[in-house]
Amino acid sequence: MYEALDEFLNYDTWTSGHWEDDARFLRALDGIVRRRDFSSQRLGLYIERKYSEQFGTTNEQSDAIKARYTDMASTVRRFLEATGQIAT
Repeated sequence: MYEALDEFLNYDTWTSGHWEDDARFLRALDGIVRRRDFSSQRLGLYIERKYSEQFGTTNEQSDAIKARYTDMASTVRRFLEATGQIAT
């Protein structure tokens, strides 16, 4: 399921925090966060693994990036639940 992020993660700038990268992330996230089996922890592990594959290691920067994207995903998920767009 988290493979839907691969196109986003293949952009050289995905770690930049630029608004265009955020928009790409949210588009990729849409199909993931609506699934019943969505887990922000598993999403974070996927992002961490991909970061490590691309940059050879994980570090404080990768931890911050992982936290940023998992927080965004959790916020989107809570919004969708609160507005009745997905069942809890």
